[in-house]
Amino acid sequence: MQPTLSATAQALLARFTSAPSAQNLPVASVPEFKRSFPLPDTLAPAEKIQVATLLQVASAPCLIENAALVQKQIQALQHSRTREDAEEARKTLLATLKDGHHQVFCRSLTEACTKAALQVGLPTIEERRGPLGERRIVATDNTGRGIVTEIRPDRNGQILLESEVIGVKDNSCQSLMEEFDRALEAGGVQSRASDRRATGGVLQLASAREFLRKKVECAKRRLRRPTQASPAKVRR
Repeated sequence: MQPTLSATAQALLARFTSAPSAQNLPVASVPEFKRSFPLPDTLAPAEKIQVATLLQVASAPCLIENAALVQKQIQALQHSRTREDAEEARKTLLATLKDGHHQVFCRSLTEACTKAALQVGLPTIEERRGPLGERRIVATDNTGRGIVTEIRPDRNGQILLESEVIGVKDNSCQSLMEEFDRALEAGGVQSRASDRRATGGVLQLASAREFLRKKVECAKRRLRRPTQASPAKVRR
């Protein structure tokens, strides 16, 4: 069954989607779909939803995780015949796009943090998931110096990237963080605002505190480990 968008609807799609757009625009952490379009009243109710949704999808850069699923849902939207079916197909498609974009975006940030950590001399990388699903990247060197990063959504769904230096006993923490930020920027990571501040050695991120706690527990287990010796070698 082929989509049956009217000639008017097809012309509207062609006009909106053929407009020149800037190349290499930064991809936002949440797709910023345009919300409304001037559509004529001559379109049927279901067709209005179809056209508006397709224009929404074309209005913002979006990272696709499962192209086959997205294509299937677009076809379901185009084949809907009632307003209710079109609205349901619209909600399903936009939810899939937003969720897929979120997953790909966070995965890309994780890879960028890993590469940046290697560039600043932190070769040991551990990736974990926090209790609320946040991504945690712990990067250290053989001296215990490192950077802990958390990637998580804020209340508005925007992705936050927070990093903290650990294991540094001198004043080099600032320069290490600056190197890390430059490496991230060189890798394509851009932020709208940066809030950098000294913490006086008090760890702020939950993942940094957890890393330190596990490190202390591991050291205690080593200290408590009983020594063993052959009875023949023990002097009485």
